[in-house]
Amino acid sequence: MNTEAKQLEEEWVINTPSTSFRPRPSMSNAVNLKLKADSPHHRQRGLSHEAIPFVPKRKSDDRKADDTLESICKLGIAIELIEKLVDIYNTEKQLQTKVQKAAASETRHKAMKAGLSQSDDPVGLIVQCIDILANTSARDDKKKMLDDKCVKTIGRELCDYLEDFIYSASKATATRLIGETTPDKEKALITLEEDGNTPDTASASETDLIVFQDVQSEEVATPSSDAKDEVAPEEVITIADLQRSMPDKNTWRNKLINEKHQTYLTSFIEEERGPLLLCMCLKTFKLPKILAAGQPQEEIGRRLIQQLYQTHYYLEALNCLETLKMVDQFSFEELAFPLFKSKSTAITTCIVKIASFGEQMRDAVLAYIDTQLMYTLNGSVGIVSPERLTAACKTNRKPTLLPDLHERRTQKDLANWGVKVMDMHGIDHATYLFIYLTQRYVSLRWLISQRACQQAEENDYSIEASSNYNGLIYVLCQDESLKRLAIKEFMDMQDPYAAPYFAEKFQQQPFYDQYLAMPISQRVIGSIPGEQNSRSRVYLPRRKKAATGETAIYSLPQNVQLVIIDNSEGLVAMRTLLRQSRLCGLDTEWIPHLAKDDLCRTSLMQVGSELGVVFLMDMVKLSGSSHGRIGFDGFSGQEPEPGIQQETFEFLKDLFTDQRIIKLAYDFNGDITMLAHTFPGIQNVQMQSFLDFANLNSVVDDQVHFGIPKVKSGLTGVTEIMLNRVLNKKQQLSNWEQRPLSDEQTKYAGT
Repeated sequence: MNTEAKQLEEEWVINTPSTSFRPRPSMSNAVNLKLKADSPHHRQRGLSHEAIPFVPKRKSDDRKADDTLESICKLGIAIELIEKLVDIYNTEKQLQTKVQKAAASETRHKAMKAGLSQSDDPVGLIVQCIDILANTSARDDKKKMLDDKCVKTIGRELCDYLEDFIYSASKATATRLIGETTPDKEKALITLEEDGNTPDTASASETDLIVFQDVQSEEVATPSSDAKDEVAPEEVITIADLQRSMPDKNTWRNKLINEKHQTYLTSFIEEERGPLLLCMCLKTFKLPKILAAGQPQEEIGRRLIQQLYQTHYYLEALNCLETLKMVDQFSFEELAFPLFKSKSTAITTCIVKIASFGEQMRDAVLAYIDTQLMYTLNGSVGIVSPERLTAACKTNRKPTLLPDLHERRTQKDLANWGVKVMDMHGIDHATYLFIYLTQRYVSLRWLISQRACQQAEENDYSIEASSNYNGLIYVLCQDESLKRLAIKEFMDMQDPYAAPYFAEKFQQQPFYDQYLAMPISQRVIGSIPGEQNSRSRVYLPRRKKAATGETAIYSLPQNVQLVIIDNSEGLVAMRTLLRQSRLCGLDTEWIPHLAKDDLCRTSLMQVGSELGVVFLMDMVKLSGSSHGRIGFDGFSGQEPEPGIQQETFEFLKDLFTDQRIIKLAYDFNGDITMLAHTFPGIQNVQMQSFLDFANLNSVVDDQVHFGIPKVKSGLTGVTEIMLNRVLNKKQQLSNWEQRPLSDEQTKYAGT
């Protein structure tokens, strides 16, 4: 290496803390970073130093200069700018509040904007910084100076700084940077300062040349008739003409960012470094114009996407794929297979993104997931009937099974991805049988395990003691395969009462007898090795019970009456009594979504009056439709009373807007949303005289100082604070559409 090259190399070494100059900012995995002006990747792409000028660091004599972001940007020293930004990044990580972080971000943004506006080459400076970050991210994990999050954050901010600078650059600043001169005539007409404001004072000759279109100036329009010499009239420039002559923001962008910068950045792909940073630069540096499909460097754009996939930046790769219009150049296998095998936290978003690339890609995603899950349910136990399996095998070809498909967690994830795609595209869940069954099976296992935990806590294993969960299991298991899965789960968990009970309820006695006769080693529902089964209920983890101490359980006063309202006559009587009330409480109940596949709607609404009456409004009947309402006893509702839905809506509207009656509730926004599924328009009704107990903690700024305790744990916490009682929430998860309601349900609803 010659002497000159050695000197250049030494100038690009970031000082270690032992240097006599200012301390080097702390970086994760700190090591000495050597950034060579004549490094191999520069020689590889045949770029001279003049292509993107690399400015050496300041000498020791210059260290006394102001070392702020603005001054570093003004001098154009890329290495020091990165050092400063890393230092700021590490400092701001310690900030606690959003206000502090927002203030620090705004201060940093203003400093960068001011510094770039004074820099001789702001675009080149940002390119140099991105090049430095690409060098750090290209190293092995053990040798990286900066963690990936730091590189991503600083890279994104650099692009944002440049973007904001370009779009806010004044005419004087942009003209200076692109090396153009303003014609003398234009200077004589108007002067633009760097901040975009006009001068405070102007000579008479200058102001006379600017004429507003709606004001006539006789002196300018008509020369003096007694002039001795004929002088050509001055050209009149209107404000509209002046605005048309000024380049717009896109013009500055096109002139400030040129092919030199684009070529320098795209060369990262040839060197296989910094694909994520290049992805961030796509918009700012207009790279789609050269990398998109049909453009000169289309192949480099394709390689960018491939490198993002190889480095596991899947979501960024898919965004690039869409930006560069290359969706049709990649197959489903290329895009989806790496995702299904990865452990990325963004995989759900990525799967949904791929499914948005047209119907063909969406159907391929759903078919792949459905086929994978088919092999978890096609075993010899006979969970899925042979006829349904035969129909599925005709439409699905066997794929390469995922290595961890036997794990229930993998099956749950696959089903959730499939359901999310179907929901976003309005596809009925039953269209893909095995996605539907697996997703329902996940909910079924949870309900059965919670039922077992409740039994252990109460030390009561009778069927009646678990009526709340029994009703939900009945609602969930409407499909024949789910009925068999429920029986299998009860037998695997060694529940001697539930298995025969539900076998009779579901009319699955032959399956119960067949499964009971099978050896335990053969009780598998799929055809993949290593299948996981549910543990015996003896080994289930116990739920954490709230520490109530000596606090008693709240119960309804004996003088309170529970009145069910399910017809027009009941609504009239209820309206009459509420006219005498000044206070009422509101609450609603519905079947939890995990037990019901279709749209969840309000099943019951409670309106409690201070007059000692709690009205239980039967929304199954008052909604005017029993479609999709499934009760534990098979009840699905009688024929609706004509006009009852509109009458109920008018009653609720009058109650909500009545200013005389103070309405009390806890977190009632979700209840209104659920009511709107049955009564469209109810969410637009403005609630009057309404108090929501969910806002108790925000009523007083420093409530602890005034002796007001903080409320926790929802409505239970409010009850404990106000009444020194706790609520028994056992019936909260139950089948609220069964008719008649159980005594436990009506008592819970009244409380």
